[in-house]
Amino acid sequence: MRCAAAARSLLPLPSTTRMHTTATASSPSLAAELDAADALHALLSTLPPSLPALLPCLSLLSPSLTPHSVSDALLCAALPAASRLRLFLFSALSPHLRSRPLHAHAVSLLLSTDADEAMFDALADARTAGLPASSSAFAALVAAHSSAGRHAEAVQAFSRMDEFDCRPTAFVYNAVLKVLVDSGVILLALALYSRMVGAGCAPNRATYNVLMDGLCKQGMAGDALKMFDEMLERGFIPNVKIYTVLLSSLCNAGRIEEAVQLLGSMKEKGCLPDEVTYNAFLSGLCKVGRVNEAFEWLVMLQGGGFALGLKGYSCLIDGLFQARRFDEGFGFYKAMLERNISPDVVLYTIMIRGCAEVGRIEDALSFLYVMKKKGFMPDTFCYNTLLKVLCDLGDLERAHTLRSEMLQNNLALDSTTQTIMICGLCKQGLVDEAMQIFDEMGELGCHPTVMTYNVLIDGFYRDGRLDEARMLFHKMEMGNNPSLFLRLTLGANQATAYLGGFVSVTEGRMHKLLHGECIL
Repeated sequence: MRCAAAARSLLPLPSTTRMHTTATASSPSLAAELDAADALHALLSTLPPSLPALLPCLSLLSPSLTPHSVSDALLCAALPAASRLRLFLFSALSPHLRSRPLHAHAVSLLLSTDADEAMFDALADARTAGLPASSSAFAALVAAHSSAGRHAEAVQAFSRMDEFDCRPTAFVYNAVLKVLVDSGVILLALALYSRMVGAGCAPNRATYNVLMDGLCKQGMAGDALKMFDEMLERGFIPNVKIYTVLLSSLCNAGRIEEAVQLLGSMKEKGCLPDEVTYNAFLSGLCKVGRVNEAFEWLVMLQGGGFALGLKGYSCLIDGLFQARRFDEGFGFYKAMLERNISPDVVLYTIMIRGCAEVGRIEDALSFLYVMKKKGFMPDTFCYNTLLKVLCDLGDLERAHTLRSEMLQNNLALDSTTQTIMICGLCKQGLVDEAMQIFDEMGELGCHPTVMTYNVLIDGFYRDGRLDEARMLFHKMEMGNNPSLFLRLTLGANQATAYLGGFVSVTEGRMHKLLHGECIL
């Protein structure tokens, strides 16, 4: 009763404490909701962030609370973060308070603090108060780590569910599957999927979305098709996104006939392809060199009412350039402009690359100027495209200017940027300048790749500076796993022999090992 009295004594709060965004309290039910919301804020701001202390009051207020009032409290930065997190755990166990926004608010809250410490402290507190752990808590924790790029921590959080006697739901499994897929470990994702099914947790359509997307990104179109069939057997109806991902994967694998069949099946099942689907199909045809078929399909699709948009033009122009049909690509670009369709960063980059590949460097630079004038900020990939051409032409002055422009625009210089510059300098015999670029890489937060080392070592070799070439090769070995690198390049037996006699490597052997070429 002390909690109830305390709650009543705290009403109403001063108007400066918080502002209601809802309508005026014209009905008793709304007035009761607002009073309960005010009491909730008062409790969270005055009582210690402890569920044993908060639980009696929260239980009394619960019937009058709504998902909106709980969301309002979770978003209130004036309230202690620990108290808000405990409110989330309480709400996650209350069916009438659960909602999707609560999950998002909890994720934001965890991102603003030490997520693991905050959540596991709250879960331990809940256990002390006699509350079971909710899977929603782990779903929020996994999502917070995932959105921050902490994939290992997300998986570790999931692995601690047993510690709190908490059984994962499909929502939690899907979140972890997404983490594994984004990390590129699709086999681990499939293993977790098997565990999910074995534990009696039924997969849903989102589960198949994640797995098929991962399989397709890894080029495993056949496995994606099997997963698609399993999805149908379980009674799930694929949506347009699933069809599009699978269609694109089949095209990229050169399985065009199967892609065409899937497109037909999609229509038969009443799932109408959208612009993204058709663009993926046309792009897939272009990527495998079947540009003529792409344009034949375009004519048929346009006959059915399909209107080619910016993305479609981009993939077809890119396909023409890849097929070395530059004049047609430039003509298609002109036709697009005549339809009053404006390019974006992606298409400008495609046009810059097309101009560069046919030696029209001034046109390429003109495209760069135009896109900046129209308010588009070229990305690192776009600049790298131009840098590569300038360095290949030996125009290092403009290459340096372009690189400086990237720094002025606060663009990240990645390993590709630096390697392109190093290669260009080495080709001109400017190995010391190339070494300066190499030394800057750590300061810029990018790290040399095997290609970077190969380019620079080859530059030293061609300049007759063999001792420095050897030292750099040794540095590469120390910076990477030497046995792994050599096993990948030489094979296990040669690697073992080589590691035992590094100092005695002959100049000719080193040059052969490193290929002796600057390849980008």
